[in-house]
Amino acid sequence: MKLIRARTKFGIEMIKPLVKSSGDVSADELVDYLTSLLVGFPQNIFIVLAIDDSVKIESEMLKGFVIGVSLPDQDYSTIVQLECNDFLLKDSLFHRVVLWSEGLDKVLIKLEVFSDNKSFSKRWDFRLFSKIMKYDIKSNDVTKQLLRLGEELEPLDCIKDSKNADTDKLARGTSKNTTK
Repeated sequence: MKLIRARTKFGIEMIKPLVKSSGDVSADELVDYLTSLLVGFPQNIFIVLAIDDSVKIESEMLKGFVIGVSLPDQDYSTIVQLECNDFLLKDSLFHRVVLWSEGLDKVLIKLEVFSDNKSFSKRWDFRLFSKIMKYDIKSNDVTKQLLRLGEELEPLDCIKDSKNADTDKLARGTSKNTTK
């Protein structure tokens, strides 16, 4: 299993069928937004794919992914989507977002959750739009452990195009250590 950072439209094409709508934003609109970020502001987007390269059928190689967005005027990054059925692999994807966010000197990671709360719906005919959850980067013990272990993490390969996915190493999964 390899964790690969997607830095081109090819990475978005791989996850496009799995991207979910987010609140009032359709999946297609979200893909368009992510693509525009990747093209115009690549430092603000972090997409990591979990690829099983032992699988020979290309459509079955993707085992999970995470999409993180961080805008310069915000003190937080946002997990747009984290998809993975394997809990350990999901942890690895999340940990990469933590390290990337810490490398950008962010203090929080936000995650918007879309689920229904029946008590509000029943009593006032409310429909829940979303819940915002946060992870405090600077004071979380998991982050402290990750930073200590960060030097031992295998660097992420970066997808440049469909024919050459092993170029352009990115140390520790952060943007702080890259020159590109």
